[in-house]
Amino acid sequence: MSKVVIVGGGHAGFSAAAGLRSQGHEGEILILSDEAHMPYHRPPLSKALLVGGGGAGDIALGKQAFYDRNDIRVRLGTKVTAIDCAARVLSLAGGGTLGYDRLILALGAENRCLPIPGAGFPNVLYLRCYDDAVAARDWLGRSDRVAVIGGGFVGLELASAANRLGRRVTVIEASDRLMSRAVSPEISAHYLDLHRSNGVDVRVKAKASRIEGDRAASAVVLEDGTRIGADLVFVGVGIRPADRLAAEAGIATQDGILVDGHMRTSAPSVHAVGDCARFPSRHGGLIRVESVQNAVDQGLLAARDIAGTAAPYAPVHWFWSDQFGVKLQMATIGRDGADRRIAGDVAGGKFTVYAFDDGVLTGAESVGRPADHARVRKLLERGATASDILED
Repeated sequence: MSKVVIVGGGHAGFSAAAGLRSQGHEGEILILSDEAHMPYHRPPLSKALLVGGGGAGDIALGKQAFYDRNDIRVRLGTKVTAIDCAARVLSLAGGGTLGYDRLILALGAENRCLPIPGAGFPNVLYLRCYDDAVAARDWLGRSDRVAVIGGGFVGLELASAANRLGRRVTVIEASDRLMSRAVSPEISAHYLDLHRSNGVDVRVKAKASRIEGDRAASAVVLEDGTRIGADLVFVGVGIRPADRLAAEAGIATQDGILVDGHMRTSAPSVHAVGDCARFPSRHGGLIRVESVQNAVDQGLLAARDIAGTAAPYAPVHWFWSDQFGVKLQMATIGRDGADRRIAGDVAGGKFTVYAFDDGVLTGAESVGRPADHARVRKLLERGATASDILED
């Protein structure tokens, strides 16, 4: 019976562990997490946790009974510093080693840091883990003016949460529209109006040049000299895959750990899953997807591959974001669609933006139309055209 070690206690790592047992793996399963908390749901960090409170146990991925029943061990506060792929041995921070028969790297991603003066003040915060959310909640409780640098999903969810708590919020986005790397211009425009109508001061085509303050940040200064007062600064300028550990071990990387359709890396008996993995797209080339659904699916796929029951990964990717109680739901097959068609009531906030490439449906973004989202996911799975959308 082989020993499987999973490095990373997020959604991908938890899914891999649970999947191994569901697939009948009888050997040892060990999750190594460098955090102090048992695996937990990540989406609430930028949403409910900031507004409604709660502890790590309230967002846990499985109760302790689940781990006991499935004989899954979790070692918290354990950081892996090196991998010897030939010897199948992990080196641990503080000394000590740990052997494995099969290794699953579920390393996640790291926040991109803001490369401007003043970014090191204690009230300049990033959000990636539970402890970050607790610190943010504490600072929110004693702050009146909040500046959010970055108009992506996390930044806008943080802005929404801070606004709901009665804070004066300014969003600073360098590009000409919100969520520009992820959504269509129509969705960007809708959420710009949503935030502004709720009192958020949104600045697009605005770039922070420095953060001023004495012992803590007191203002964000833009490149044009505009000074935005702030008692708290959130930074959400993107993430990068946590692939350094793999690269240093000689495992192939390229903006992520390179894997095949079964999540196998270039090293024998080593898989990589989740945000850290770059995998083959069904349309050619390699992609990396940052979503809970992707992490869960890839963790399970690695487990199935180890059990000998896997099929190559060719998913429909889906995502969601909650801002001011308005849910945005997206689905895509990872292929660009330049031809967009809108259905529904844009002014009333209930519409869907469909995307097509050469007449083939490639994805859709739905606001207030969950039935459209569910339907699109089914259509994308079977392959659909513009006529399918019009005829259904």
